[in-house]
Amino acid sequence: MKKVIWLTGLPCSGKTTLANELHWTMRKLGIKSYVLDGDNIRNTHISSDVGFSLEDRAKHLYRVAEIAKILIENDVWAICAFVSPIENQRNYIKERIIGEDNFILVYLECGLTTCIQRDDKGMYARAKKGEIKDFTGIDSPYEEPEHPNILVYSDVNSVEKCVSRILEGIVSFVSR
Repeated sequence: MKKVIWLTGLPCSGKTTLANELHWTMRKLGIKSYVLDGDNIRNTHISSDVGFSLEDRAKHLYRVAEIAKILIENDVWAICAFVSPIENQRNYIKERIIGEDNFILVYLECGLTTCIQRDDKGMYARAKKGEIKDFTGIDSPYEEPEHPNILVYSDVNSVEKCVSRILEGIVSFVSR
C-alpha cells in the first residue's frame, strides 16, 4: 500500500516547494503521487466554507486526510503540504483517519525570520498589522511535532538536499 507523506511547518517554510519537487522526483522514478496543498484545496468547494480558526483548520485538515486516504487506497502516494499547526490534530489524522502504518510526518524546521524573509505574498506583514487574523506564527500557535518521522532543516538546506532527505526517510519508514 502507498503512504501519506504529510509535510508540516510554519507558513513559508517550504512545504509547497518541497511537495512539488518530491512529486516530480517520484514521477521520474515511476512512482504515482499526487500533491494536496493548502492553497489548491482551499480554492475548491472542498474547503471553501472554512476559515482559519482552530476549529475550521481542524475541519479542513480532516477533509484533506480523507482525500489522502482515498488516494493511497487507490495506489497513489499522497503528498500533503499543510501548516497543520496543532499536534493533537496531526495525531488524530495519523491514528484515526490514515492509520499509523500509512502516515509519514515530515517536519520542516525553519526559523520564523527565514519564513518572513521568504514571504512573497506579504502575509506575515499583513498579520503583524492585524489585517490577517489567526495567522500561524503571529497570533495563532504552531506546535512543533514531538516525534516526526522525518526532520528537514528547510532554512539551511537546498530544495534538492531536503527532497533527498525526505526520500531517504521514506525508504527507512517503508522498510521497517
